[in-house]
Amino acid sequence: MFGMMTAAMTGLLLAVLGGIYFAASPAEYHKGMLAMLPRSARSRAGVAVRETGDALRNWLLGQLVSMAATFFAVLIGLTLIGVPSALALAIVAGLFEFIPLVGPFLGAVPALLIALTTGVETFMWTAGFFVVWQQIEGNAMAPLVMRFAVSIPPAVTLFALFLFGGMFGIVGILLGGPLTVAAWVLVRCLWIEPRKPETVSRDDD
Repeated sequence: MFGMMTAAMTGLLLAVLGGIYFAASPAEYHKGMLAMLPRSARSRAGVAVRETGDALRNWLLGQLVSMAATFFAVLIGLTLIGVPSALALAIVAGLFEFIPLVGPFLGAVPALLIALTTGVETFMWTAGFFVVWQQIEGNAMAPLVMRFAVSIPPAVTLFALFLFGGMFGIVGILLGGPLTVAAWVLVRCLWIEPRKPETVSRDDD
């Protein structure tokens, strides 16, 4: 259990750092990807890659805001409740916030387990705190953050996490968020939008 948790935290940290490096210098990756394509496809692919890079950067910034807010909220909340190792648990909760939808629940598990060792009352207070914070984060903060990021239906994100998790294991779950964003934008740019003029012209005929 401890080894699985360590592997998950290591992979999650590497995923966050990799996303930051990609967002910091997307031009290098942009040129490399286009160089592998035929010249006739580079124009449309260039637009798709640029929009994908912008979407990933906005998504990453939104996730970093959510991660920071979760870290400080959990640190303050667990400290006031009296849960041991509040700083370490806040770091864990903040990092797991990187994973869409399921991350907040996974981040709460270590805090709940430690709170349970100190008593039922502490466990109940901790559980109540996470329920309240997830409501605040999901209904108040997340919509504000997503205004500047990519809005993807929750069902699509959840299905993608299961898909990538089944294909690549825990690494697929950790990278499911950015992979879903990239796939969503690429499908829109390369498949949906190019077909719109064709559909309109057929309707006019």
